[in-house]
Amino acid sequence: MTNSPDRPQDATAGQEELDFTIWQAFEHLGLPVPNSPPTPLPLTEEYLTLHIRAAFNELDLQQLAIIRQLTPAQRLARVFGLNASLRRLVSASIHDQHPEVDAETLRQQIARRIGGYHARTRV
Repeated sequence: MTNSPDRPQDATAGQEELDFTIWQAFEHLGLPVPNSPPTPLPLTEEYLTLHIRAAFNELDLQQLAIIRQLTPAQRLARVFGLNASLRRLVSASIHDQHPEVDAETLRQQIARRIGGYHARTRV
């Protein structure tokens, strides 16, 4: 572990690992390592909206760069994986709301929630 001259040395093992991650993030971003926690900024709706959008814009660009590197087969595998995850989440939600639901009703409810117009009219 690298030590910063301003970094406290009396952390416990678990805290030391967390501190290392925080200090590493500061150093990675080229920010000065603080001696004490910064003064919190006022959390206005405008401030949060601006920073959340900026973070998601950066993530979107990073995701697009990663997706562009995938083969068509890898992209399709990702779609199938996301679809399976969505079905599991919807199924769990339905089970939470209706623990007694049978398999056929569950299938119909999943189709209604995520299948779009055609699934609703065919079921």
